Amino acid sequence: MPAADGGEYFVDLQSGTQHRTAYVVYTGVNLTAKEVVAKASAIISNPADSLCLAESFLAELTRFKVGNVVAVDSNDGRVVRLRLVSLRPKRDF
Repeated sequence: MPAADGGEYFVDLQSGTQHRTAYVVYTGVNLTAKEVVAKASAIISNPADSLCLAESFLAELTRFKVGNVVAVDSNDGRVVRLRLVSLRPKRDF
């Protein structure tokens, strides 16, 4: 999920680790903003703003394809805009 503090990075919902990029995956189920906020409850301070941010994030994801690498282009803590970094992750073998 994008950072709730308006930072241009993603935050791992379980560990709180910050990431500059992420890639789009299909979970097999449609997630709602409320479900995302519930999973992030340990790392968020303002549930109302986080719900807006999660709604914005999920809407933004629909602009991309599974496998695309994305980064946060802009984020005010309520509305996020993503940008395409790469069509697919780089593989290091």
